[in-house]
Amino acid sequence: MKKNKINEKKVEEKKIDVKEKSENIKEPILDMSKRKKQNKQVIIAVFLMIFVIVIVFLVPYVIQNYFNKFTYINLDFTKQKYGNVIFYNTLIPMINNTGDIIKDYGLDFRSDPRKLEYIPVSIPPGELKVLRGPETYISVANVEKCEDNVIAVVNFARFLGGFAQLNVKGASSDEKDAKENNQTYVTCKNHINNTVIIIKSGSETRIDKTDKNCYELTYANCEIIPVTEKFDLVILESYMDNFERKK
Repeated sequence: MKKNKINEKKVEEKKIDVKEKSENIKEPILDMSKRKKQNKQVIIAVFLMIFVIVIVFLVPYVIQNYFNKFTYINLDFTKQKYGNVIFYNTLIPMINNTGDIIKDYGLDFRSDPRKLEYIPVSIPPGELKVLRGPETYISVANVEKCEDNVIAVVNFARFLGGFAQLNVKGASSDEKDAKENNQTYVTCKNHINNTVIIIKSGSETRIDKTDKNCYELTYANCEIIPVTEKFDLVILESYMDNFERKK
């Protein structure tokens, strides 16, 4: 009887010992599993951080170099924002008499050039000509009062003088207005030996060649910037066609 109790006690001790060993084995296994889970979470977190960093730096680059760039009339344009104003920048190759590129002329458009296709242009092919010797007059009168009038005319004159190398002068096509404001009175009839560009407001935004050296830029709904920039594009399209042929 006593012997049986001793044996039972030994069996119990062995069971306890086996249980303790089993628990001791499980603990490192659980620790390893926990570490693997933690390592996996760290790796995921690192990949997420890298992904966010790539997005932050890559997206603006892609937008600026792919989505904000386009080619129109053989010129490369880039859309850029300065403050609250969007510009469309381009560089125009300037050539000398031998056809060699000597420099680039930078030009900023306020309008997307592609979206000015709606403006009708009535100038026969090959008939866009200006006289380089005498003054080129930008004659304005009786126009709709719009906040962009001044900036449109200034930018237009700058383009004609800077790129086209014309001797640009301001004038009025209304005789009474010219006298009152001490301006030169210029129409297509009284300055036939000059290139005259009349800017006026009307019922439709459009561009017409009305005489040998005379052009009328008519704008409606304060579209003076679009119509003057469209005329810039008409000049540039003719210029770039000649430039491509000479290459």
